[in-house]
Amino acid sequence: MYLGGGYPELFAENLEANTTMRRQIKLLGESGMPIYAECGGFMYLCRHLVTREGQSHVMAGVFPFETHMQGRLSALGYREIRLLADTPIGPAGTIARGHEFHYSKFVFDRESNEVTAVYGSTDRSGTDRGCPGWLAPAAEMVKARKQNSARMHLEAIIGSMAEAYRAGEKVVRLHSGDPSL
Repeated sequence: MYLGGGYPELFAENLEANTTMRRQIKLLGESGMPIYAECGGFMYLCRHLVTREGQSHVMAGVFPFETHMQGRLSALGYREIRLLADTPIGPAGTIARGHEFHYSKFVFDRESNEVTAVYGSTDRSGTDRGCPGWLAPAAEMVKARKQNSARMHLEAIIGSMAEAYRAGEKVVRLHSGDPSL
């Protein structure tokens, strides 16, 4: 499953009201179906989305985070990521470059064992920007199919993950905080 970017905060009430879709996505994720999400799609995979007005809306709950919308731009610029571990998009040490643009921030328990940070991010000056990518559940990381997808397009990455899933292999879910990676 691929959940692209967008503006879920504009449709938060409708997304929350669609309990069938939220439950199905969570169940599919828990069953091991590969889910790739970026930006707004990842916001939908979190537990809650909190609007600028402070209204909290229940989302799919695949990841143990809340997304809080900000009154102004919270992140903008070119980024470089380095994979910290082997993942479905490449082996540990792989470097990729992209662009970040957000009006939101994630709130989560950094001690949570529900997810694994899979890459670190720096800006153009080399300043650490934190972790924009996670796998869930953390325990499945070790069993995941691993391949270097640094030169693959999104369609090929998703196809590879689907192939592994159909073959009965355990497939983990990955979030890329940047759609251009």
